[in-house]
Amino acid sequence: MFNQLERSILSVPTNIAEGSGQSTDPKFAAFVGIAIGSVTESKSHIAQIEKLGLLPREDVAAWREELQRIRRMSESLQRRLLSGELERFREPLHRRLSE
Repeated sequence: MFNQLERSILSVPTNIAEGSGQSTDPKFAAFVGIAIGSVTESKSHIAQIEKLGLLPREDVAAWREELQRIRRMSESLQRRLLSGELERFREPLHRRLSE
């Protein structure tokens, strides 16, 4: 159970990092969406861990709070990417590839 939780948690920043290398903000936003799915998966694992009594309630509450914070940040990033608000901050693809 803890291995599954670790994998789902680690996939959040991995997907965001991979998405940041995409050529357009909508493509980046799709990877952020996958990261949000991984947060949801992690919350599911935490619920099962709580149900099985494998962690103290205080730890479970802290995990839930942190995952919710990560979800809110990821959703905000995704909305801003899809709205085009961040486009001006992204370096053109040809510049990134030439480095």
